[in-house]
Amino acid sequence: MDETAFCRITGIKHENMFCQLHMKTLSASIPPATEVLKRNPAMLAGELQQSGAYIHLKKRIEESIDPKGNPAPVEVTGLNGSLSSILAWSLFSELNCPILLVSGQTSFEKYENDLGGLLPNAPFHTISDELPLALGALVQKKIPLILSSFDDLLQPLSAPSEAVEKLFTLTVDKDAGYEKLQSFLADNGFEQREFVEDEGEFSVRGSIVDVYSFGAKAPLRIEFFGNAVSSLRTFDINSQLSQKTVTTAELTGSFIPGENSPSPAGTVLADYLPLSTVVIIDDNIELSAFENTDSLEASLSGFRQIRIKPASGTAIDFHSTPQEKYNANFRLLASRLQKESGSGHRT
Repeated sequence: MDETAFCRITGIKHENMFCQLHMKTLSASIPPATEVLKRNPAMLAGELQQSGAYIHLKKRIEESIDPKGNPAPVEVTGLNGSLSSILAWSLFSELNCPILLVSGQTSFEKYENDLGGLLPNAPFHTISDELPLALGALVQKKIPLILSSFDDLLQPLSAPSEAVEKLFTLTVDKDAGYEKLQSFLADNGFEQREFVEDEGEFSVRGSIVDVYSFGAKAPLRIEFFGNAVSSLRTFDINSQLSQKTVTTAELTGSFIPGENSPSPAGTVLADYLPLSTVVIIDDNIELSAFENTDSLEASLSGFRQIRIKPASGTAIDFHSTPQEKYNANFRLLASRLQKESGSGHRT
């Protein structure tokens, strides 16, 4: 194991003399035959998909509709560390249907970080920050993986019948309508400002319209030639300077109903989900303590469900063990590597 790899594991920069000193100590302690392997996420997912527990789970999910047409929840346990994130990713890649992952606050950040890395180019959205993008993907019949907290599941939303009116597609060299765009912005919760600095704001300077779409990662600068779009560029809200050039973009309005909205009461995220959706619920302890548990359960009752539990005699058990913590204790790490090597394992 080289210094860079070792120090990446322990969290200490390899330029640090302290780290270099302990690397020499470890090098003398670890048998030469010890081999450190790097496994990318696809390899980990492949190994998981070949496990008996995963094959059993997938079969149960595919058969989880009872004769009355009500999906029966499937319980799983033994998912430690990031294994539950890899499980969600694996099911998402294999089942070809939307996945809704509902997590308590204790696990939400883990899922957000893990899945953001596992799905850099796929439609992965968190409801807390990207609600409009998630709903836009569902409206357009895309297949997203959506991460939500329990609270966000019951956020009142505009009716799905109004959703198409909240999307506006722009393509370079295609007619979009200069006045039509401004009407869309005014009708969908955007506020006009001198300079765009936050989501839901837009500004107009002659043929240039700046828009910070709801849920977007960056604002968009739209330049018109008549009613046709001549250029699309993202820009920095601090310097207001243009950045990346794109050929197409989609603006998303607010899905939160206003005071005069005709949306029916009780419209929530579940009303946008197709029946093929698989719902994964983690942290049953927080779910049971949730103030509106009955309403939440009722909103998800029509979907296939996987319930992750800490321990259950009837659940599908993945038999993983918690990751051992070393806390920069190099001797403990060396001892563990020696033990694994002595057992014939590769690390």
